[in-house]
Amino acid sequence: MLLRSGKTISHSNTTANHSDTYYDTVKIRCSIEYPLKTVQNYQKDLIREMLLTLDGGVTCSTVNNVLQIILLAPELIANYPKFRNVCIDRVTEILEYVPYRNSIKPEYRKIYKDYFEWLKNRSDYKV
Repeated sequence: MLLRSGKTISHSNTTANHSDTYYDTVKIRCSIEYPLKTVQNYQKDLIREMLLTLDGGVTCSTVNNVLQIILLAPELIANYPKFRNVCIDRVTEILEYVPYRNSIKPEYRKIYKDYFEWLKNRSDYKV
């Protein structure tokens, strides 16, 4: 995951301990609140770039990239309820879609059980 600081957090599913570390990293990132005006354009551009690489379709080989996109924009998701609802719907559809079951990284399943709840704890969360 690319953090705003420019650091990259790699995430392979080789060990359960690493999975827990990635889970904790995403949880911490959800609690850090950058001013929306500071990160909004960056997050929009990042999401746009990542979506353009998918050529309009989600496949078993790109499903993890799609799930990661949402993790990169907690400010946008917390501040825009309509966008958040679309994200929740799409993540739910992806996680429940049978052909993707074996392709989705286990840590993403674990993270998305709690991700949208973590966002509710932010002071910039809009209902």
